[in-house]
Amino acid sequence: MVVVKKVHYIESQATAIPKLPTSKLSLLIQQENRTECEPQLSFILATSLERMKVAKLQKENQLLAIDIECDYEVKNSLFLPLDATQEIKQLTSLLFTYYASKQANYPIDQVVDLLINKLVNVNSELVANEQSFLSLLVFMTKNVNRSLSNDDFSRELHISYSTLLRMCKKFAGLSPKQLFNQIRHYEARRLLFTTLLTNYEIAEQLGFKNASHFSTAFKKMEGISPHELRKQQLSKKEGNNYE
Repeated sequence: MVVVKKVHYIESQATAIPKLPTSKLSLLIQQENRTECEPQLSFILATSLERMKVAKLQKENQLLAIDIECDYEVKNSLFLPLDATQEIKQLTSLLFTYYASKQANYPIDQVVDLLINKLVNVNSELVANEQSFLSLLVFMTKNVNRSLSNDDFSRELHISYSTLLRMCKKFAGLSPKQLFNQIRHYEARRLLFTTLLTNYEIAEQLGFKNASHFSTAFKKMEGISPHELRKQQLSKKEGNNYE
């Protein structure tokens, strides 16, 4: 269930977007007015930490920031573009007309509620998948020291493999295993650059069978072995010291 708390109407870049407590959500609707065509509408669901990503409004553009509360958990960081049907866009145009003129022959609160409900229905799967993907990234990052399988990812998120695969392809363009391997690879690079750990020790920390397995997997992604990459990095540092 989604409850509308307050609607902010903002007309120009001189007006600041109102701040919200950290946990609050806003539906941000920007109307970009164009000279020779219909106004362009964009719909974004954002937490207060992320809402400042909305670009400053150009002259003659408007923004509706609708503060909402919902009965499902939302992460602290969320910035999600939403899909909108033609009906949703028509309802939104009514809202902009009302807030620009403060005149309407229709119950504005009901229009706001109807708009929110229709957006939720259209985007419910998208919102759920975005939240699940963030949870997956956290799980993968916390478990780079384990050799995880697709079953582990599905079990953690309580979803089927087909749903898991679609989600990863949509948000990362990779399969779940490819995404996990990429995260482990980034951690391996970090350890090579910032520690004196041997290949064997790094392999052990990242859940590889042995140093040889780690080196082969690393070279497959990087193009060179861990030893060669570390050697290159040390040479660069030494060169910078002489400059």
